[in-house]
Amino acid sequence: GRLAPLDAGLDEITVALAERPACRFDLDWDQTLLLATPHIFDFMRIGKSLSVRAALRVATEDSSGATEDLIALHRLAAAGGSDQTIVAYLVELALHALAVNTLWDGLDRQIFTDADLQRLDRQLAAIPPLPERLLPVLRIERALLLRLTEQLENDPGAAKGSPGAIRVTGLRGILMRSWMSASRLGTCEDLQEIVLAPGGALVTRPDWRHFDAWQNRITTRWSGPRRYIEVFAALATPALGTMGEKAYQMEALLAHARLAIALERHRLAHGAYPATLPALVPDFLPALPGDRINGRPIEYHLKSDGTPLLYQWGFDGDDDRGMPRKAPRHGDLALSLIHI
Repeated sequence: GRLAPLDAGLDEITVALAERPACRFDLDWDQTLLLATPHIFDFMRIGKSLSVRAALRVATEDSSGATEDLIALHRLAAAGGSDQTIVAYLVELALHALAVNTLWDGLDRQIFTDADLQRLDRQLAAIPPLPERLLPVLRIERALLLRLTEQLENDPGAAKGSPGAIRVTGLRGILMRSWMSASRLGTCEDLQEIVLAPGGALVTRPDWRHFDAWQNRITTRWSGPRRYIEVFAALATPALGTMGEKAYQMEALLAHARLAIALERHRLAHGAYPATLPALVPDFLPALPGDRINGRPIEYHLKSDGTPLLYQWGFDGDDDRGMPRKAPRHGDLALSLIHI
């Protein structure tokens, strides 16, 4: 009832996302620190509204309505990430997570029809690999950082939206230029050598372990003499260093979602879940997704009550038998269905 006033607007957005999935916004890239992306926060507000309505439709066993909202959420995520900035990428991941969490609730309640499950699977299959999507985001963030150091070096006021308000001349100007040059070198050196082109070869898919190495490089910089001349690089890049793990986590979440959909379709067709995942191919999946973190198959077991457990080893590389993570790097990435 409380969402009724929003229904017309959400329906209009759902239709627009289906008809015009791509969107672009004019951004003033010279603003760097003040880069205005207000539409990103509008996307989050819309996404939360769609998520709430989808959850209500799941609770009332409205398979078709919930499916429409979940598909719209994934499309909104893709549109939100089109700017390829770090904020847009984080919003994209958050919107995908909202959709998948509500999907799991619907799978627990067994409300979806086979036709709707097929539509949801096609939408999930269309999502580009998220770690690969991270590469242009990192390059754009590097360009913004380099532009910011140029602004601070030549006109510090410009970085705050007040060109010409602050002038640095004489010895202070020389020191500022040296400081910013060292920071530019440190930023480019770290990202290029460790993440984008380790060993001198450009990567097409970043390795999450390289992001760990990037974080270690930043930590080393803080503990050595370079922290005095490359402090800007050390301050600006730590947030980017966590992105590899976030991308791989969301990729695992989406892979588990596709497997869960296929398992539910098998149950609808045969009255029970399969004994093994290969039984899903080719009728319910063209191929099985794998564990892209550890290079292994995704684990699958039927619990004592007959419901499925899907999990993959976490970033610690250990098999914890589907026990979820209790610390940042310990435990498995798991999905366990419980029928409500």
